[in-house]
Amino acid sequence: KKELTNEGRISFYETYQIDMNTGILKGITKYQYEFFSIEQFINKYESYVWDNTYNHWKGGTKYVNNNTLTGNEINRERFYCTWNDTTQTWRTPNLSKKYTYKYTLVNNFWFLIESKIYSLVNGNYVCTNETLYTPNFAINQNQNSESKTLVNGQLTNSTRTAYTFNSKNSVSLIESYKWLENQWKLMYKSDYQYSTPDSTQTEIHYNTPVYYQTYGQVVPNLCQGQTLYPDSKYVSKNYSEAFQSETNYYYLWDETSCSWIPEGSKQTYIYDNNYNLLSETYCPTHTTTDWTDCQNTTYTYNSKNRIKESITTTDGIPQMSKSEYMYIADTLQTRINYYLTEDLNADGIIGDNEWVNNGYTKYELKNSKIFDTDSVHITTQDYDNLNLYNLSGIKKLKVTGPISCEDLSAVNQLSEDSLDLLDLSDALLQNNVLTDSCLGRTNLIKLLLPKTLKIIKANAIESGEQDVDSNEKSLRELVIYADIEKIENSGIFAIQLEKVTIPSVFFNKLYTMMSISGINDIYKTSLQSITFNDLSGKIPDAVCYNMPYLKSVTILDGVSEIGNNAFKSCGMLSKVNFPPSTLRKIGYNAFWGCNELTSLELPEGLIAIDYSAFWGCSGVTTINMPSSLNSIAQNAFWGCSAVNTMKVAAQSPPSLGNNALQGVPRSAKVFVPEIGINIYKAAPQWKEFYNIKTDVEIQNATEIIVSGSNGQLQLRNIPETCDVQVYNLAGIKLIDIAKPDRNTTINLSKGAYLVKIGTMRVKTIIQ
Repeated sequence: KKELTNEGRISFYETYQIDMNTGILKGITKYQYEFFSIEQFINKYESYVWDNTYNHWKGGTKYVNNNTLTGNEINRERFYCTWNDTTQTWRTPNLSKKYTYKYTLVNNFWFLIESKIYSLVNGNYVCTNETLYTPNFAINQNQNSESKTLVNGQLTNSTRTAYTFNSKNSVSLIESYKWLENQWKLMYKSDYQYSTPDSTQTEIHYNTPVYYQTYGQVVPNLCQGQTLYPDSKYVSKNYSEAFQSETNYYYLWDETSCSWIPEGSKQTYIYDNNYNLLSETYCPTHTTTDWTDCQNTTYTYNSKNRIKESITTTDGIPQMSKSEYMYIADTLQTRINYYLTEDLNADGIIGDNEWVNNGYTKYELKNSKIFDTDSVHITTQDYDNLNLYNLSGIKKLKVTGPISCEDLSAVNQLSEDSLDLLDLSDALLQNNVLTDSCLGRTNLIKLLLPKTLKIIKANAIESGEQDVDSNEKSLRELVIYADIEKIENSGIFAIQLEKVTIPSVFFNKLYTMMSISGINDIYKTSLQSITFNDLSGKIPDAVCYNMPYLKSVTILDGVSEIGNNAFKSCGMLSKVNFPPSTLRKIGYNAFWGCNELTSLELPEGLIAIDYSAFWGCSGVTTINMPSSLNSIAQNAFWGCSAVNTMKVAAQSPPSLGNNALQGVPRSAKVFVPEIGINIYKAAPQWKEFYNIKTDVEIQNATEIIVSGSNGQLQLRNIPETCDVQVYNLAGIKLIDIAKPDRNTTINLSKGAYLVKIGTMRVKTIIQ
């Protein structure tokens, strides 16, 4: 169904498709527009998704624009609405956030010249982001831009993008800048080159030293004659003026050989005069001489330009698979018959009788086993076994055992509308490589990748709309285990992630899908919780710098150092779980300005805290320092003005740099070991605290009894001033009891735990 305006624009669109399992006509796409008097401007937009449970439409995305025309300018305010499942209606617009846009008319073309984002604070709108655009009126498209973001109550320069054009008004250069040290500094640039008559476009991406320094990465070596650092190259080739064929290549720069190395795949498409795809070739592997493992698919069409048949071959092996497409009246697809080859007479030629495995029968077999629950755990015995199950309607699926990309593709298609959680942690993915043919576009909400996974290829995971206020299902939680060895650029496109587990060295790979300055940082704003599961080494410098909505960070045991500026300016960070036994150093400015933190449980084994590490953490009330700590640099806790309790387990006072504890109230209670109390009272800076006391937790530790049996942890003789925490050996806090009873019993599953009673730590095993 389609409705058009007087100018031929689509104002309403609705499509349906028959479900071949049930014969029910189900909705595919539905949206509608309400236009302003100038029709390219929209007053209202609504889109809907199909609810397979109840077989009706439900709301997906809706926004309302207030457009005002003044002379040759249009000002727009935009508000988003959400859907009420109970009443099956749209809610009123959400006024807590609004978006504004300004357009100007030049040469009969409307140009965007300004966009802003506002948040409602105490009844007033506060601009949190502003972008100004300088249009290129000659070509009616690309625009230079400068963005500002709200920092400490002021809009401050943030990012800048500049375009350069050649004599044919094609983009020749894109440069991206970041505002650093009160000036614009070039971060990276993309150089575009063209050739004729082959119509080849080559895009080369370069980074600058500032880019690597800003994101705490090692600056690579320059090869002879270079002034910038090549990163990636993309080649798109159209072989004719009619663009009836195109081939795409992707390369990464190898600093060792000083050459471009093919990465990803080679893709070639050939079209007819009606723009029907006649053939496509996909080559995933490259040797020193040529692309290999090439899969070629050819297509034929019926009189209505609908696909009639497709045949796929691989590296010259003839007729590996064939699909026949069936239609009602040559328009409505009803089914696909899928066949494989088997050279029964070994003559090297596939005859009509040698196509086997009718796919429609196989499709029926997939739907032969029906589950009576929406949460399923399947243990496979071999690859491609998931084809034997009906997975439509499943919401949670765990797979143990061998799986292939074909398995995952089947899951993604058969249950894309229902599946929320896919747990592959104990699955064995074929070749331990995740490619775009495995998951690709997915509607999952939570995904746990295999523990044995080694490589994530380009475009392997795509989820979510660029509109972060969209109600469409998208990936919100992702778990990548520590055995991962490589994540290619654009391997993961999941811009609405809220929670992620990942080795820290790969964290920024989640946000390198675009080369537009500032966009990646905007997408990071949806992330609220991070777990770094590094097995050893250092959390990189500035890895989470200026992530304003990050609330929780967990760093598992194995990490020995937290890098400089690692979590600087994370203004909503309220919870940090440090490695319980391996951490040795916290870098400078590591938690600078994290004023939502309320307590600091610094782990045993920590030796040094660098300068300004916790500068301005004005929400911290308690600080527990381990016995291993011997050095606190200048300004480390400057401005921690809410601290009322410090527990210091070191017998000798840790050395303090200038103003290390400046701003910590001198009335705060400072509990220290009895043996060192007089030393603390005489030590520089420490002696300024007039409420230094003996730590009764240390004094009474010899009386505490910890035992575990019959699924219970038993604690006896707990001092009345002590709190109790229980951690698993991965460093995750499981239990936190403030001021427990003197004798306390806790039910726990069988396993090993770390028990903390005050400053005393005990490892115990529950039988």
